Amino acid sequence: MAGAPTPHHPTTSPQAVASNVQQPLVQLPLVQQPLVQLPLVQRLQQARDLAASVLDSVAFSLLSEAEAMAVLGTVEDLGRRVDAARVASAADIAVRSRRILGNESLAYKNGATNGTDLITRLTRVSSREANRRVRLGENVTLRLAGTSMLPPYYPAVAAALTAGSLGVDAAEHIVTALDTVAARVAPDDLGTAERALVASATGAITDETSGLPGEGFAFPADLVR
Repeated sequence: MAGAPTPHHPTTSPQAVASNVQQPLVQLPLVQQPLVQLPLVQRLQQARDLAASVLDSVAFSLLSEAEAMAVLGTVEDLGRRVDAARVASAADIAVRSRRILGNESLAYKNGATNGTDLITRLTRVSSREANRRVRLGENVTLRLAGTSMLPPYYPAVAAALTAGSLGVDAAEHIVTALDTVAARVAPDDLGTAERALVASATGAITDETSGLPGEGFAFPADLVR
C-alpha cells in the first residue's frame, strides 16, 4: 500500500505454529442431539457452551510459547466470526426497528425508543458500541428494498468479514476510507480500491495486489486506510 512501510514477513505464522502444537485433550460436554437437527437458537447456544467449556480449560500462563501464540491466533479467528455475526445481527435489529414501521417496529413492540435502545437492552453494550455495529452493518449486509434484497454496498468487505478473514476494526477503516471518495469516483474504481484494501488486510493475493510490495502479507488494521 502506498505510504505504508514494507513489512517484515514473520518466520512463523500463528497457523503454522498451531499445526505443530501438541494440544492437550479437553473433556467436552456431550451433545445430546446433532446440531443440524436443532433450531437455530439452540445450535448457537450449544456452540457458545462448547466454546466456553474449551476456553475455561485454558491456563494461559502455563502455556508454552508456541501454544500461547497458537491460542492467541485461534481465539482471534473465533472472535472475528463472532464479531461479524454481532454486526449483522445489530444491523438486522436496526432495520426491524425503523420508525417508519410505526407500531410494527420491533423496538416499539418491545418498549424501546429505537433500534439502538433495543440493542443496548438486549446486549448490555453501550449505545456508542451499538451504533458502531449498526453503521458498519448497514454497509456490509444485504439491503432490503421493498420486497427485494440488494447486495451490500461493499461486497468484498462483507465477504471477508463474514468468512472471518477480516476483523471489524479493519472493516471499519476500509468502509470509512471508501465512503469519503465514493461520490467522486466511478463504481468500478471504487470496487477495485475495495478489493485491494481487503486483500491488503487479509493477505489475499488478487489482481489488485499481485506484484506489489508486501504481496500476500496481511497488514495490521492500523495500516489499512
